[in-house]
Amino acid sequence: MKFATAMLIFSNGLSIFLASNDSCGEQDLNAMMVRLRQLRTEFQNLKAEYANQININKEEIKLLKEQQANEIQDIKAELGNKTLQIAEQTQEIERLKGLFIEKNLTTMVAFVARQKELDYNCTGKVLFEIIVLNEGNAFNTSTSHFTAPFAGLYMFTAQLCFEYYYTFDFSIYSYTNNKTYGASRNVNYWDYECGSLTTTVKLATNEEVYVHIECQGTRQIGNIDDTLWTMFSGILLV
Repeated sequence: MKFATAMLIFSNGLSIFLASNDSCGEQDLNAMMVRLRQLRTEFQNLKAEYANQININKEEIKLLKEQQANEIQDIKAELGNKTLQIAEQTQEIERLKGLFIEKNLTTMVAFVARQKELDYNCTGKVLFEIIVLNEGNAFNTSTSHFTAPFAGLYMFTAQLCFEYYYTFDFSIYSYTNNKTYGASRNVNYWDYECGSLTTTVKLATNEEVYVHIECQGTRQIGNIDDTLWTMFSGILLV
């Protein structure tokens, strides 16, 4: 802009000088020449300033291009790292999925056991002599204990069938830790029926649980017939 203005001033000054050359006196001509030299000097200064500004702009553009190139390289490197991380995470997910499937196939634990006797001393451990299901072989009929083969979350259900006019308390009890994981009181005034208890517990590896009962004397507690089972069951959830 300054360069164009200087050119315009110089051109106008030159035109004025040429137009007045014949009509002006010597003094006026000298003044005009001085002014023209000033204009030429200003023009040269503006030209130099313009050239310098062009060089500065070129350097700034070069610097910006270098910065952009570096930023692009950094972005490419980061994308490469992210791509590698995603690939590694994908492999880890697939590995964990395989372990999960393998664990489910090899650590399936579930049991159902039932009682065969009707009369026994009903204070203490409830015995379950008949195995209906014992996936993982974690239930022992000789002790009526379930032993957790793996640490995890388990769900247990106990059902006790009994005669009328009878009350008893029973629980799912940890033989290992002397700890109750669930308890129930059952009262019957009219007929044979069954009381049940379900609980979910976190067991350590090799922890043993069983069904414990508290009542008085020797009473008819057990399998009444094929429709009323005294039973104990459990399953590994996760």
